[in-house]
Amino acid sequence: LISRFPLIPMIRMIACALLLGAALTGCKSQGTLAAEAIGCRVAEVDVVKSAYSREGSTTRWCVRCQNKLYQCTSNPQRDRTECRPAEIPGPCGQ
Repeated sequence: LISRFPLIPMIRMIACALLLGAALTGCKSQGTLAAEAIGCRVAEVDVVKSAYSREGSTTRWCVRCQNKLYQCTSNPQRDRTECRPAEIPGPCGQ
């Protein structure tokens, strides 16, 4: 008979590695994505209420950094983000 109990530590180790990998590669906030795209520090970026947030969009949003308003777009996987100065009036409001 082969005991199944020696596999438990290996399964735990694999599960921990998968969780750590998921934590390190994803789940970036809209503010973090925008900061990387426009060259601001994360602490300087404020996500602002906009037509996009009222519609519940997760791939389009507006941010303010250093008194400038930006319109940002991301793909659903959040591995590509682009931000450009927002048009006023427009979906970013104001």
